[in-house]
Amino acid sequence: IPSEYNEWKYISIIPISVFMNDLNAIKSIAVIIMVGGVILGVILSYLLARKNYTPIKVLVEKLQNSLSNIPKDIKNEIAFIEKVTATTVRENQQIRNILSEQQPLIRSNLLIQLLKGTIKEDSSDAKSLQTFGIQFPYLYFCVLLIHIDDCSQFAMNDSIEEYSLTKLVIANIVEELLSKHYTVYTVDLSTIEIALIVNLNAKSADWKAYIQD
Repeated sequence: IPSEYNEWKYISIIPISVFMNDLNAIKSIAVIIMVGGVILGVILSYLLARKNYTPIKVLVEKLQNSLSNIPKDIKNEIAFIEKVTATTVRENQQIRNILSEQQPLIRSNLLIQLLKGTIKEDSSDAKSLQTFGIQFPYLYFCVLLIHIDDCSQFAMNDSIEEYSLTKLVIANIVEELLSKHYTVYTVDLSTIEIALIVNLNAKSADWKAYIQD
C-alpha cells in the first residue's frame, strides 16, 4: 500500500494457514454433514428394508411349514411366493372343475338321502342342499314315482342307454309341466325308475287334480 506522505510502500503478509482456516472449517463441516447423511441414509434404508422384509420372511416360513417338497434355502422369496400363488390358484381351479363335474352326482345323492329320510334338519347335509341349489320354499311335499315297464315306443331296443334316454325325456317333460306351479327335483333311482320330489303349497287345493292330470 503506497504512503500518502512519502514514497514508502507497506506490505501486509498473512500466513496462508490463517487465511484458509475458515475455509477449511467450512469444508470439514460440509464433509461431516455429507458423510453423516450417507450413514444415516444407509441405516434408515436398512431398517426400512428389514421392516418390509420381515412379513415376507414370515410368510415364506409359514409356506415352508405347511407345504411339502419346499426347499429350505430359498434365495428369491418374491419368486417363490409368485410360484406358490400360481400353483395354488391352478390347484383351486382344478378342484372347482372337479366339483363342477361331480355336482350332478352329489346333488342326486343328496336327493336320494332326502327320500330315504336320512337328512336331519340341522345336519351338514341339510346345509349342503342349499349349497347345491336345492331349495324348498314350502312345507309340504309329495313324491311321484315313475316306473318304466316298456320303452319300445320310444326306443329301438331295451339297452341301458335307451332306457336312460327315455327316463331323461319323461323326467324333462314332467318336470317342465310341474315346475310352472311347484318346485320340482328329479331323482334317478334305477335303470327303470325315476322319482320327482314336488314341493308344494298346501293352500293350493287343486294340486292333486293338477298332478293327476
